[in-house]
Amino acid sequence: MIKIRTFFSKDIQIKYEEYMTELLKTRYEDFKSKNTVLDVVKELFEKNGHFNYEKVKRLLVDKEYVEEIICGKTKVELKNDELKQVSKIMNYDEIFSIKNSKVKEYFGDSGLRHALLSNLNIAACPYCNRQYISNYVTPGGKKTTADLDHFKHKAKYPFLSLSLYNFIPSCQICNERMKKENDAEIIYPYDENFGDDCIFQIVPVNAKGNDKYKNELDVMRGIIDADCEIDFKVSEKCMPGKKKRINNSLQVFELKTLYQEHIQDVQKMRLKRIMYETKESTQLLEKVMPGISNDEKDRILYGFNWEDGEDINRPLSKLTFDIVKR
Repeated sequence: MIKIRTFFSKDIQIKYEEYMTELLKTRYEDFKSKNTVLDVVKELFEKNGHFNYEKVKRLLVDKEYVEEIICGKTKVELKNDELKQVSKIMNYDEIFSIKNSKVKEYFGDSGLRHALLSNLNIAACPYCNRQYISNYVTPGGKKTTADLDHFKHKAKYPFLSLSLYNFIPSCQICNERMKKENDAEIIYPYDENFGDDCIFQIVPVNAKGNDKYKNELDVMRGIIDADCEIDFKVSEKCMPGKKKRINNSLQVFELKTLYQEHIQDVQKMRLKRIMYETKESTQLLEKVMPGISNDEKDRILYGFNWEDGEDINRPLSKLTFDIVKR
């Protein structure tokens, strides 16, 4: 739903590349000394019969290369036996559970997963934009409440199991309860978002009389029921491929169902718009804060630092934008 606009820092990528390539070299050579490595697997790790750092580096930290694989522009096709061999060499669960002096030196006491996710510094789940995924600091270092989701699941795509740009910081609900091992083609947050191609749509509240302010306030107070539903409208101009990814995302994460829990939030948004986006309110704000920009007004009134209609650090940013600004 929401695009990830911040990438891993150069420092963390260098550390990750150095640490992981040496570790994989050791694991690969150990595996090779005990097993007959299949040719397709050799192609992933070797050049001229020797472990090749550049090939492995591409899988680990090359954003463009990983995106090409994820988007289907570059094909990496492995059969069952080949997948099993790669899974043993690039075993995410084993590697990310390592807690030795090298890990501490490169990534701190909190470990590899926390170091990577906190480095992205994203505060809201990009899949649903409903839940906070907060970073916090402990005596042992930086930590995060985020899950680390493998966009392409590590069991089916073990060659991407350690790729930085296959890692999506997400809430536990989206990762463990919704997406799981689902392999449907969905929106890839490092590359695209719903944006203008899919917007929230609200069926109007049935009002008695013409007093919009009183009606919205009564709904918020619970005096009358909110006869409305939150829905998603996909633009007719949306390209077929993206339309498919959007619809799959809506289905995989059950977004329409989950967003019905935010009906009261919608009422508050609509009430704010009615109350504050008047000529009088605007004049008062400009009098108190001369020279205030429209973006600054939005931050004061709605609490979001919108960029192209979304704020990766605040839940419900797209919902709010679509309701009050479109």
